[in-house]
Amino acid sequence: MSTTNEEIVFGRLESLLKGRSVTQFAKDCGIKQQSMNNYIRKLRTPTIENLGKICKTNGVSSDWLIGITDIPNGMTDDKDLLKRCISAEQQLRQVNTALRLILQGAGVLQAIVEDDQGK
Repeated sequence: MSTTNEEIVFGRLESLLKGRSVTQFAKDCGIKQQSMNNYIRKLRTPTIENLGKICKTNGVSSDWLIGITDIPNGMTDDKDLLKRCISAEQQLRQVNTALRLILQGAGVLQAIVEDDQGK
């Protein structure tokens, strides 16, 4: 059985309580206690504004809270970071090659124009 995003949000909210009362958790996050009670009791999902407050207060990413990633602080692991760096380097090489070709083409065009002007 797959887990829905709402179930993930509710489960992760509960994990962020870390022994605090719902009242204290709401206060720490700057959210009305009634709203937080509704989130914890799974009656409502948090608003975008309140998701932001919860994430900021608890040092987690919104991607983690809503289930896009399993990495709470939004940082990627070393392998993922290495893959992104290699991909960026490859893209930069392609851009450099394209720029060289453009500059060479511009030089050829300039030579043609100068040749035509000389005739």
